[in-house]
Amino acid sequence: MHSDGNDLEVLDQEVYPTLAQLKQEGLILAYGFSGKTVEGGLRALQQGDCAMVTYNLREQAERPVLDFALQHNKGIADQKGGPADICAWTAKTRYAPALSWCSAIKGSPAPSSAPSTRLT
Repeated sequence: MHSDGNDLEVLDQEVYPTLAQLKQEGLILAYGFSGKTVEGGLRALQQGDCAMVTYNLREQAERPVLDFALQHNKGIADQKGGPADICAWTAKTRYAPALSWCSAIKGSPAPSSAPSTRLT
């Protein structure tokens, strides 16, 4: 489910509870929320299975959502954490270190095929 930025209001509408009911009935395996706020991400994870957050070198306000997900075995999709988003802000950043940073935060190894050329 996607938010327009009014996360708590969107979560209070009937869609998220309907998804919970569908999961309880076995009609879907999981459901989640693409929000814009820490409060929305936390509530989405308290009630659902996963959340999409913005998390990269420049934007880290949603770190509490990541921490909650880790503590409660919930899923996270990072909507702006790829190498282009991480590296685009500085020509001095290399892809490989940025991928290592992103992967370390997510708890998975960085791809070994990451290019090491500088961005221009």
